Amino acid sequence: MMKVLHIFPKDDHTNARYVALLAKALPESIESLLADDPVIAKKMCKDHHPDIVHIYGNGRYEVTGRRVISPCGTTFDPQQSYYAVIARSPLEAESLFEQEVKRVEIIRNPLVTKTASFDETAQKMAYVYQKVMDSNPWPLIDDATRSLLFLLLKVAICGDKRWVSGSSVSTQDVNFRLLYHYAEKENILSIVQKGLAIMGIDEPQHQKIACYMPDSYTVPVTMAGQDIVAMLHDIQKHGLSLLRIVNVFEALHDSRLNEDQLLNMLETEELLMLFRSILSIAQELLSLEEGFMPCEPLDNNETRKLKDNIINHLRL
Repeated sequence: MMKVLHIFPKDDHTNARYVALLAKALPESIESLLADDPVIAKKMCKDHHPDIVHIYGNGRYEVTGRRVISPCGTTFDPQQSYYAVIARSPLEAESLFEQEVKRVEIIRNPLVTKTASFDETAQKMAYVYQKVMDSNPWPLIDDATRSLLFLLLKVAICGDKRWVSGSSVSTQDVNFRLLYHYAEKENILSIVQKGLAIMGIDEPQHQKIACYMPDSYTVPVTMAGQDIVAMLHDIQKHGLSLLRIVNVFEALHDSRLNEDQLLNMLETEELLMLFRSILSIAQELLSLEEGFMPCEPLDNNETRKLKDNIINHLRL
């Protein structure tokens, strides 16, 4: 069940009534919590851990959760973090667009217009809440789903499930919906599907999921077919992604790889430190074995920055 904490000013009776009626009309799959005081809102976040915090007006609150903001005609603060902004009308949306506010949704308030009912408003709001929950999926992926993801990537690269014979595989607790969604955005879905086929796991139905994406997002491009030196130059220029870790992992499994020659070239091109960091990430995520490491992996600040790039790739 999704938990949404609605926060509104104590003296704002209009929004208090609106939130109460909205919460009543939302689907049963959404649990609504209401707060009209900053201290109470902070405590409710600590006690109930809401998935989404919906703030009405321009108040600032010390709360945790994915934020949805309804300015309700007040001045919008562009410095606050948010996943989506709700405008009550096209006119308010236009004003927000002029302030370069991103991810604006128009959902009419039935208390101020006869063109919408609370059932319609609740349906649209539930859709926005789900889009918020489907955005930046990495933090929401549980350990079971994450473990299966990395296992499938390794199996797909190696082409034989015996490479993971020592790993326990249980799909009972796996969230395939999020797994597919994340894999699609990281452009590794076909690799995941190949891994499923090799493991003999029936592929659940895949559905398209609506979500919000970072303005800087671009679909990761494969480097498959390039040599490792060229891959590292590409990573230096365009950054690291999970797909590119897979590409390097696959290149390291190529029986034609001359490790001594590779290390000499990496030294010459001043790429050895980057390579060792990538080895460390490949070892952690994909269980790259020592026998496929031409040199020692390195876990330093640069390694952690590279790993953060992967984790935060879809972050808004």
